[in-house]
Amino acid sequence: MILLKALIHVEYVDSAGKDVETFCETHGLRYKAIVEARKLRVQLTNEVNLHVPNLSLTVDPRMPPPTDSQVSSFIILDRVYAQLFFVMYLVSRLYS
Repeated sequence: MILLKALIHVEYVDSAGKDVETFCETHGLRYKAIVEARKLRVQLTNEVNLHVPNLSLTVDPRMPPPTDSQVSSFIILDRVYAQLFFVMYLVSRLYS
């Protein structure tokens, strides 16, 4: 989640016309890694839009960072999905 917050802040800094490389140096972020992560974020957004056309997702540079409750909800969902996929894996092994 810290990386997500950093990416959102970098998007905001870029949309405000400030120097992203200076921001990264000031906050201890690797500039090239942030550039690659931003490219991946755009690529993932485009892929989701390709497969779910009615969704119309965009990369919003003014998106606020996730709140603590959103982060904890994400962590809970992540654990639930991990358990679900593990159960599905076990069932598939059982019947194969």
